[in-house]
Amino acid sequence: MMMEDRTARFLKRRDRITIYLNILEAIQQLSSTSPTKRAKITHVLYKSNLNTKRLKERLQELSYLDLITWDNTGLKLTEKGKTFLQEYQNLINKINQYIKTR
Repeated sequence: MMMEDRTARFLKRRDRITIYLNILEAIQQLSSTSPTKRAKITHVLYKSNLNTKRLKERLQELSYLDLITWDNTGLKLTEKGKTFLQEYQNLINKINQYIKTR
C-alpha cells in the first residue's frame, strides 16, 4: 500500500519543462494586467504552485536562458521568452488539431 502511494505521488510530479512553462505563463498573464508591466514574485509563486526556494532556483535558470528579466520591480518576459511561449502554444495547438482529426 505504501509503495503504491509513493508511485502515485511520483507520477503526479511535474517535470522541469512543465514548471518552466507554468512560471512563464504566470509571468505573461500577471505582467499583462500590471500597470508596471511586471509580475510580482509572490504572485508568480502562488500561480506556479512552488515554494520560495524552488521558484528562485527556476527563476535563476530562466534568467540564465535569457527567457526572463528579473529585478527589484518584478519579473518580465524577454522577447526570447515571449517567442518561446508562443512557439510552445502553437505546438500544443497543432498537436490538439492532429488528435482531433484522428
